[in-house]
Amino acid sequence: MNMCSTMRSYTPFGARGTVIGRTDDKVMVMFDKQFVGGNDLYGQCQNYRGLLVDPNHLINFTKKFENALKKQNHGDKEAILNMFTERPAG
Repeated sequence: MNMCSTMRSYTPFGARGTVIGRTDDKVMVMFDKQFVGGNDLYGQCQNYRGLLVDPNHLINFTKKFENALKKQNHGDKEAILNMFTERPAG
Protein backbone atom coordinates (compact mmCIF):
# COMPACT_ATOMS: atom_id res chain seq x y z
CA MET A 1 0.00 0.00 0.00
CA ASN A 2 1.32 3.41 -0.95
CA MET A 3 1.65 5.77 2.01
CA CYS A 4 3.15 8.83 0.27
CA SER A 5 1.57 10.96 -2.45
CA THR A 6 4.01 13.88 -2.49
CA MET A 7 6.40 12.31 -4.97
CA ARG A 8 7.07 13.96 -8.31
CA SER A 9 5.07 11.26 -10.13
CA TYR A 10 1.74 11.17 -8.30
CA THR A 11 0.64 7.84 -6.85
CA PRO A 12 -2.73 7.83 -5.10
CA PHE A 13 -2.45 7.68 -1.31
CA GLY A 14 -3.57 4.26 -0.10
CA ALA A 15 -3.27 2.61 -3.52
CA ARG A 16 -2.71 -1.13 -3.16
CA GLY A 17 -0.70 -3.37 -5.41
CA THR A 18 1.76 -6.22 -5.76
CA VAL A 19 5.55 -5.96 -5.89
CA ILE A 20 6.68 -7.62 -9.12
CA GLY A 21 10.37 -6.72 -9.12
CA ARG A 22 13.05 -4.38 -7.85
CA THR A 23 16.01 -2.29 -8.88
CA ASP A 24 18.92 -1.16 -6.71
CA ASP A 25 16.90 1.56 -4.96
CA LYS A 26 13.24 1.16 -6.07
CA VAL A 27 10.60 -1.56 -6.21
CA MET A 28 8.34 -2.26 -9.18
CA VAL A 29 4.71 -2.22 -8.09
CA MET A 30 1.74 -3.32 -10.18
CA PHE A 31 -1.18 -1.48 -8.60
CA ASP A 32 -4.67 -2.99 -8.43
CA LYS A 33 -6.28 -0.04 -10.23
CA GLN A 34 -5.09 2.23 -13.03
CA PHE A 35 -4.05 5.82 -12.26
CA VAL A 36 -2.87 8.76 -14.35
CA GLY A 37 0.77 8.71 -13.18
CA GLY A 38 1.19 4.98 -13.82
CA ASN A 39 3.02 3.25 -16.65
CA ASP A 40 3.44 -0.30 -17.98
CA LEU A 41 6.81 -1.00 -16.25
CA TYR A 42 8.58 -1.77 -19.52
CA GLY A 43 5.81 -4.11 -20.68
CA GLN A 44 5.48 -6.01 -17.38
CA CYS A 45 1.85 -4.99 -16.69
CA GLN A 46 -1.10 -3.12 -18.16
CA ASN A 47 -0.64 0.54 -19.00
CA TYR A 48 -1.30 3.01 -16.12
CA ARG A 49 -0.97 0.27 -13.45
CA GLY A 50 2.77 0.10 -12.76
CA LEU A 51 5.33 2.39 -11.15
CA LEU A 52 8.83 2.36 -9.67
CA VAL A 53 8.34 3.32 -6.02
CA ASP A 54 10.69 4.09 -3.14
CA PRO A 55 10.28 1.18 -0.69
CA ASN A 56 10.12 3.65 2.22
CA HIS A 57 6.76 4.88 0.86
CA LEU A 58 5.12 1.45 1.06
CA ILE A 59 3.56 -0.69 3.79
CA ASN A 60 3.81 -4.47 3.43
CA PHE A 61 0.69 -6.29 4.62
CA THR A 62 1.88 -9.75 3.54
CA LYS A 63 3.85 -10.59 6.70
CA LYS A 64 0.98 -9.58 8.99
CA PHE A 65 -1.41 -11.81 7.03
CA GLU A 66 0.96 -14.79 7.11
CA ASN A 67 1.51 -14.39 10.87
CA ALA A 68 -2.23 -14.21 11.53
CA LEU A 69 -2.77 -17.43 9.59
CA LYS A 70 -0.03 -19.20 11.55
CA LYS A 71 -1.44 -18.13 14.93
CA GLN A 72 -5.08 -19.02 14.24
CA ASN A 73 -6.63 -22.38 14.97
CA HIS A 74 -7.88 -24.43 12.01
CA GLY A 75 -11.56 -23.83 12.70
CA ASP A 76 -11.21 -20.01 12.55
CA LYS A 77 -9.57 -19.62 9.11
CA GLU A 78 -12.59 -17.85 7.63
CA ALA A 79 -12.56 -15.22 10.41
CA ILE A 80 -8.90 -14.43 9.65
CA LEU A 81 -9.60 -14.09 5.92
CA ASN A 82 -12.50 -11.74 6.67
CA MET A 83 -10.14 -9.46 8.66
CA PHE A 84 -8.08 -8.86 5.51
CA THR A 85 -10.92 -8.64 2.97
CA GLU A 86 -11.95 -5.22 1.74
CA ARG A 87 -15.62 -4.45 2.04
CA PRO A 88 -17.58 -1.90 0.05
CA ALA A 89 -18.37 1.33 1.88
CA GLY A 90 -21.73 1.51 3.58
